[in-house]
Amino acid sequence: MTTTTRTSGLRRTTVILVALALYVGVLGLFVLSLGAMLGAPGGGAGAGLFGGRVAIVELEGLIVDVGDLLRELRAYRESPGVRAVVIRINSPGGVVGPSQELHDALKRLRASGKPVVASLGAVAASGGYYAAVAADRIYASPGSLTGSIGVIMQLANLEALMKKVGVDYVVVKAGQFKDVGTFSRAMTPEERRVLQSLLDDVHGQFVDAVAAGRKLDRGEVLRFADGRVFSGAQAKQLRMVDALGGLRSDYAARLRVRAFTPLERLHRQGAVFRATVIPEYVTYCTMRQLGLFQRAKDVPLQGLMKTVLAIVRREEPATRMRVFTESDAGYAATDAVLKKLLAANYVTRDAAGRFLAVPSPRIDVTRARREVLLSFFRGFGIFSAENLAQYTRSEYSMAEVRALLREFEREGLLAKGFFVAGDRTLQWVLKEDLRRLGTIAFEGNFVLTPMDNLSVYLRRPMVDRWGTGYAYLVFQGPEPVAAFKARRRRHQLVVTELMGDVRASAVVKGFAEENEVRVTEESSQIPDSEVMEWYEKMYGRGAAK
Repeated sequence: MTTTTRTSGLRRTTVILVALALYVGVLGLFVLSLGAMLGAPGGGAGAGLFGGRVAIVELEGLIVDVGDLLRELRAYRESPGVRAVVIRINSPGGVVGPSQELHDALKRLRASGKPVVASLGAVAASGGYYAAVAADRIYASPGSLTGSIGVIMQLANLEALMKKVGVDYVVVKAGQFKDVGTFSRAMTPEERRVLQSLLDDVHGQFVDAVAAGRKLDRGEVLRFADGRVFSGAQAKQLRMVDALGGLRSDYAARLRVRAFTPLERLHRQGAVFRATVIPEYVTYCTMRQLGLFQRAKDVPLQGLMKTVLAIVRREEPATRMRVFTESDAGYAATDAVLKKLLAANYVTRDAAGRFLAVPSPRIDVTRARREVLLSFFRGFGIFSAENLAQYTRSEYSMAEVRALLREFEREGLLAKGFFVAGDRTLQWVLKEDLRRLGTIAFEGNFVLTPMDNLSVYLRRPMVDRWGTGYAYLVFQGPEPVAAFKARRRRHQLVVTELMGDVRASAVVKGFAEENEVRVTEESSQIPDSEVMEWYEKMYGRGAAK
């Protein structure tokens, strides 16, 4: 389980450099399901503006008439108050022409200098995906259904039925192919060739759009552009979409988004929910992500758990008192079961503390556990088998981790090797990331908080270098130059211990300004403001005077 030793500075630095080189792309991207997080519940098409900067557009149902959406996109393109657009797609596709119109409208929006992000809902296939590939970034939940890159025309031949019932169908036409596809007779070979040529042409346009939008070779697109539908996780492997997991704090969110909104505000809007996931930390997630974790944990529903879950589903959003009233098991037993349901992600709570049932995705447990493990590689880039099992906090046994790693290698998803200079620990990376090793430069400065999953990932090198696995890390580029321990006191971070280069204080100052907190050193003297606040709480407002 060792990646470095305390005495090997080169090896330790290389571990962190490799991890951050693969991870750096994450820092510059929008979070997974950003559209779902930004959109207020209950919003229709164009649910409004997020912070006056990001417009939300909803594409729902069959794509037939898109006139309203086109006018909406044009208005956002021309509005100086709109900085970016998120298009939330929940559509199985539709007619080719309107799908292409949406695709072109999104391209014009991007050409105007405004970023476009596509967020795929339950289904974003065929024409829905055609529109999505015009975006700068595409995000999908692991269980989203997408792809279906193909064109279809289905025609009925009722000739035999019409003869049976005595109907004589007469056609008068000018033009050999004017009645091609008629239901009154069988199609001729020449008519079939005409229609096939038409569909091949439209399919080629679809393939070209995907290749251009996703920056893939046309031949690469043709390998999966055969009409198949993919899950969001499969689409990520094919580079059809970009995927990312949940966030544990505002600090973690701010590092990874361009337009920041506090996670708790999104929680109040019903866009994200707080839950204990994998690894076992409280994290902000979308409802679909919670469903994936629920299946991966696979906690059996037994006895009273089924009864209480049924109550929550029937009464949701269900207050705690309502659940206790409806349950026949008594307060203590019902409370214990609610905690089990929360831990297993069968239920979650909204910002008002009311219970909501988490929908179960239609994937089996094995598939869910695979997707969760792969998401860690997409987020962090490189793991040894020991570190991966440790990162999951024993949710996955070493035997299961090793078996899945071998399975991923056979499928061509992962590659293994000795990627860290001076370290003979076998590491695993996404095969698609091999070509990126040693090619990515990162020059930004930032502070990584203990509540960031990247901090958990780097815990072992932190212990080797700083003697602690829980601290704020100060980075200049990909190199950690200092660490400090601090206590959070309202809007203040009180530094209790500083380790490393004192010149890192400039980075810490920028972190404080960006996150609207005040960083001070520990002092035995209690601030006057806190003394006044204590007096007011104890003796009433005005007593301190």
